[in-house]
Amino acid sequence: MKTVHVLLAPHYADWEAALALCELRRLGGFRIAAVSLDAAPVNSLAGLSLKPDIELGRLNLLHSALLVIPGSEYWLRQERPDLTRLLRQAISAGLPLAASGSAVTLLARAALLDDKRHTGNSLEELWRYAPEYKGESFFCKTERAISAANVVTASGFAPVDFAVAVFGQMGILEGGREAWRLNFQ
Repeated sequence: MKTVHVLLAPHYADWEAALALCELRRLGGFRIAAVSLDAAPVNSLAGLSLKPDIELGRLNLLHSALLVIPGSEYWLRQERPDLTRLLRQAISAGLPLAASGSAVTLLARAALLDDKRHTGNSLEELWRYAPEYKGESFFCKTERAISAANVVTASGFAPVDFAVAVFGQMGILEGGREAWRLNFQ
């Protein structure tokens, strides 16, 4: 069984990826594994405590079908870990990435958005927290979630749209995504 890994930072936005992860497991048959920066439990913004399945340093991308990264204020801090190498390795290996909210800044810092359509919380957030970002001409202000070239990006305020874009990337709910979306709107 292929595994979807979800990278959780302290105070992650638990709503951003919840619907996508639930349906990937339920409808797609994927195993969901929580990844943390260390082995300690991770608390969400809602105060939920989650014990990770694996720490980031032990993550083997060859065993992953998708890496999901929900937003967290942690991703906007100066002392955050540099994930550039990991994210570039994932893309080079053909592993899809899905980032929502402030986690989109991680992809911008890794120069993974410089040549593909994408969205996020705002262009201003990308400029402020990813000064090396050069993809502003590919930023789509009017779309809440986008899947392009193995990368899904979304606003942190669009969990339903994020889920639908992830389903498209992973081949889930072919022909039924719009009906699924309507159930949540």
